[in-house]
Amino acid sequence: MNYLKYIIIFALLAGMSGATSSDAAEGKGAVDERIQSTFDAVERGLYRGTTPDKQVEKLSPNSVPMSSTDSEQKKDSLPLRKETATQPGSSVPSAKYYALIIGIDRYRQLPKLENAANDAIMVGQVLREKYGFETRMLLNEEASRDAIMSALNDLRRQLTEDVSLLIYYSGHGEYNAQTETSYWLPVDASRNDTTKWLESRSISDQLKLITARHILVVADSCFSGTITRSASGKLSGKVAREKYLQKVLGQSSRVLIASGGNEPVLDAGGRVGHSVFADSLIDALSEPFDKVFTAEELMSCHLKESVAGRAEQLPEYKVIRNSGHEGGDFVFRKIR
Repeated sequence: MNYLKYIIIFALLAGMSGATSSDAAEGKGAVDERIQSTFDAVERGLYRGTTPDKQVEKLSPNSVPMSSTDSEQKKDSLPLRKETATQPGSSVPSAKYYALIIGIDRYRQLPKLENAANDAIMVGQVLREKYGFETRMLLNEEASRDAIMSALNDLRRQLTEDVSLLIYYSGHGEYNAQTETSYWLPVDASRNDTTKWLESRSISDQLKLITARHILVVADSCFSGTITRSASGKLSGKVAREKYLQKVLGQSSRVLIASGGNEPVLDAGGRVGHSVFADSLIDALSEPFDKVFTAEELMSCHLKESVAGRAEQLPEYKVIRNSGHEGGDFVFRKIR
């Protein structure tokens, strides 16, 4: 029995020795391979354990499955992104700047123009790409009197106080000296019947009803300066510019930049496909003197000299009368 006991003990010792020798034969690499496979799993996002900081940094932010709590914490820790403007109905928040762009060349009963629609297209493009505007375009047949008024009513219903609205009109304009009334002429206007003309009073009434804090009308048409009164004295020369910007942002504004006063204006004169005024406006918006500037500064620093130096017309910056103006100004913010 004692003999068998020693044989069993000897066999057990031999087995243990063999196992140790076998592991030694495999060498250290076998252990490293197992450790490396764990790190590989971490790298692939398949392992959630306590790892060195440098290993955590290598993880793809979307590769590790997260619980709902983890997901909420991760969302809270991410920096906010500025959303781009989209059309109505999108789930992405809309921009704070809106523009209604109207351009008419192909009149039904009035003399046709050459560059008004193209001017409108290019102005809209610059506003979208460089300033983040959300734009609505009414070109040629789309720009009937009813369609323009309907678009203004849509803006009245949809816009809130914390937004800025730009209305650009490029097309025919008319002025009645007897009644001292100016008009935009939509695509369906006729020469001797004012039924489809758009009176300046109707425009200013709509501007008073729209709740947007700042509204700028840019009109490139004949007699476009006659829907306004003279602007108040410039504030920018009396106080620091930053305080000036803060002040005009805090007060509502209804102002106009007109391609000319009570006078005809050119349909050409700029680069091919543009009026002299639109050409200057596109250049000014593309390369302004500063990334933040007011409509008044746009006029004084860019448009007035550029247009008047190339044509008989003199652009004007004025307050739109009876429109709800309270001393502010439209402020542009260039983002690209």
